[in-house]
Amino acid sequence: AVCAYAQKSVFHKALEGGRSPREPNNLHWARHAEAPAVASEGVMACIAKPLRFNVGDKVLAKTGMAADDWEAGTVIKQWDDFNPYRIQLENGEEVWGPKDEDAFVKRRV
Repeated sequence: AVCAYAQKSVFHKALEGGRSPREPNNLHWARHAEAPAVASEGVMACIAKPLRFNVGDKVLAKTGMAADDWEAGTVIKQWDDFNPYRIQLENGEEVWGPKDEDAFVKRRV
């Protein structure tokens, strides 16, 4: 029900301002600056559940395809570029945790 409400809200926002049904959405979004924020809120309402890790939590991030490709790091941001986590590795590099699943990010013990 939350997703249906969010999608309906985004749809109604897209029709405000007398937009022609044939006008490309990207032109409409450019004319209505608040629309991307509304769309983002709607998307987040559909996909966002409480994240397992908070900023400052010590984690292991999957950094390669091999079974042992895990590196220690710290969560430095939540919901960065639609990724649940941005993680600073101990070597100073930053990576994203693309999904809030143990296959990508897990608690460091």
